[in-house]
Amino acid sequence: MKIKLISLACILTAVLLAFCSCFGGDKTDTSTNTTCQTNTNTQTNTSTNTDTEPTEITYTVRVVDFDGAPISSGLFIQLYKDGTEVGGMKKANSNGEVSYTLEKGEYTFEVITADGKSVLDASKCVLTEKKPTNEVVVYDTVDDNSITIYPYDENLGESYAYEAKFVTEGATIVDIDKMSYYIFQPTRGGIYRFSYISDVALTIGYYGRADYVLDYSIADVVDGAFEVEVLNDSVSNDGGGTTRMTIGVKSLAVKNCILVIERISDPKPETPRVDYVGTEIPKETCKYNYLNYGFIDLDVTNPNLTIVYNKNDGFYHYETEDGPIVLVRIKSHSKYIASFFEMCETTNLFAIIKDDNGDPIRYEIYNSMINSYAEKCDDAGVVPLTKELEYAIKNIGEQQGWWGDNTIFKDGGSTDKDGNVIEGTPLEVNKDVAWMFACCYVNENAKGSQENKIVITDTAEKKELYAKVDKGCEIFIKSSQQIKATLTVENANGLVVTYNSQEYTADENGQIVIVMSSGTPIEFSIENTSEEDKDITFTYMTYLG
Repeated sequence: MKIKLISLACILTAVLLAFCSCFGGDKTDTSTNTTCQTNTNTQTNTSTNTDTEPTEITYTVRVVDFDGAPISSGLFIQLYKDGTEVGGMKKANSNGEVSYTLEKGEYTFEVITADGKSVLDASKCVLTEKKPTNEVVVYDTVDDNSITIYPYDENLGESYAYEAKFVTEGATIVDIDKMSYYIFQPTRGGIYRFSYISDVALTIGYYGRADYVLDYSIADVVDGAFEVEVLNDSVSNDGGGTTRMTIGVKSLAVKNCILVIERISDPKPETPRVDYVGTEIPKETCKYNYLNYGFIDLDVTNPNLTIVYNKNDGFYHYETEDGPIVLVRIKSHSKYIASFFEMCETTNLFAIIKDDNGDPIRYEIYNSMINSYAEKCDDAGVVPLTKELEYAIKNIGEQQGWWGDNTIFKDGGSTDKDGNVIEGTPLEVNKDVAWMFACCYVNENAKGSQENKIVITDTAEKKELYAKVDKGCEIFIKSSQQIKATLTVENANGLVVTYNSQEYTADENGQIVIVMSSGTPIEFSIENTSEEDKDITFTYMTYLG
């Protein structure tokens, strides 16, 4: 029994020694430590990999446009480390990418494009070890082309001159200085969507045409975007007659944003478009309205304003058939809006003619007709009112809303030194007379008197002018410069022309012909001693000796 206990003790002792040799015992005894040695070798290999980890990595910049398409043509990238150029300037590949293999660290980069595109926020042009690849978007930038517009400022209570720059389709970085305006001139018809990209909410809107900027948006703005339809006939390939849209952007929180202009579809199905051809255009320049007679504008705020068509002479007259002839300001400004002639240069003046059910029949465009009338204007920029001018003005005004929501009638309206309209408070105007806003008539009391002579308009080109000398009256005329002139009066019996203290009366042919040439400004008078009105023709040019 003692022998068995001793044997068991020896066996336990041997096992214990073997166990201890694995966990801190004698490591020289390799016959019992294979597993431990494997663990030791694994730890040594891990330490070796850490010592050889790379110190350089590849950094990549990828540049895309607003639609996500890569930019490659004319694109270069320049890297910087602490403000110092590194890696050299590189040109992008076909995927719009540029790569650099450099030491680990933080780098900034600059995007350089040949077509003037730019990154909105340069602070985002950064590459780091944790973010070695960076994709940035470039946007169009506004060029220096601009036009002067005259928006209304509520704080000033008047319009002011503003240099508005042009923007195009796409996404453009625009500056914002409180309320800023930009001009969009489309190159094709379509439905356009206007929106913006910004970290804060902005005010955006369509503020009318460039020649008549409103103080409120005339498009419905929903979630910071609005849509406007541009008709095909509102676009011209030769630069004339194309609609120019005023886009306003306002913010007090940010200095710039991305203005996005997208053509989302073609215009709605086309209705036939026709140029309205004038047939009543005066064959000769209108008589009775020359020699700088004063003009009185028709008062469209008077709901009882009346004009009468006289079948005998084919003219409209103020208040009665025999009243003053009604004239239209074609090339001169009315008190409410720019001249029709100027509007023809920037936009199409048209109307949608509808049937009894309200369905469109045709678009009538009046630019050509108005330009034809403009050729017949006198020096004051007026022509007689005809039935077709009445028709066109009524249609244009209805189409543009001139006497509706977008009323042009403002109290206290006037014009600045350049003839631009300064607006006031909206007026209540009767729709039935509103279309006469550009009409006027000759002020008979403004004819020349001995104390206040009519002054001839200066011109370096020969002018053929007309005047009416009422029965029993005398008018006095002078020039402001030296003058060459020929006064011809047909049916001159009863007329007396006084020039250089000499009186001229009709010859045997019933004419008065006087050739005038003077080294000083001339003066003459015409007296009508007959019992009927007389017409004179006066051809002249002024010059400096």
